[in-house]
Formats: sequence, structure tokens, C-alpha cells
Amino acid sequence: MFDHFQKRLRGDRRLAVLALVLFTACFVLGSFVTQTAIDAGEGVFAIVGIVLMAGGLIGQLVTLATLFRPR
Repeated sequence: MFDHFQKRLRGDRRLAVLALVLFTACFVLGSFVTQTAIDAGEGVFAIVGIVLMAGGLIGQLVTLATLFRPR
């Protein structure tokens, strides 16, 4: 799955930058949801926020690895 994703991003640098921005937004949204849920005492929403953060972080790492991989 990551190979197909990396091939698409390697071909188009603008798409890679867009993916990086979207994964960063996902990470920030997950952080906001987690902090808000912890303040409100809602454990289920905190878990959802942590999952969003993890997905955003993994996406960022894969995208950065693709951007800085030698051609």
C-alpha cells in the first residue's frame, strides 16, 4: 500500500506537498480533539483524537521519506 502511495508522490512534487499539508492538518486536528476530550472527561473521543494524531504522524513520515528519497 505504501509503495503505491510513494510512487504517486514521487511523480508529482505538488501532490506530495499537498499530502504533507493534509497530514499535518490531521495531526493538529487530532491533537485538538484529544486535548478537548481530556478537558471534558470524554475518554472515547480522546482515543479518536489519538488515532487521528497517529494517522497524521505516519502520513507525515511516509510523505517526508518520499520527498527526500534520492531519485
